[in-house]
Amino acid sequence: MPPMLIQMGEYELLSDDIQAFAAKVKQQSSDNPDAVRLEVYDKMPHVFVMFDFMDEAQQAFASFGRFVHSIFSD
Repeated sequence: MPPMLIQMGEYELLSDDIQAFAAKVKQQSSDNPDAVRLEVYDKMPHVFVMFDFMDEAQQAFASFGRFVHSIFSD
């Protein structure tokens, strides 16, 4: 599996499914502990990143940028 970043809000409607997916990817990629990173943003709802005026959305975008940079800078 390629490196994967999963971002979700604490109040995500699909929280259980997302966490199960992240766990399954991690299990399938046991040889690569950095295969998946799950970020949970406190008190955020589904698709919170669409509200770019919110600090948490800006933090999520910044984290995504660092994630992409880390993949392509190696």
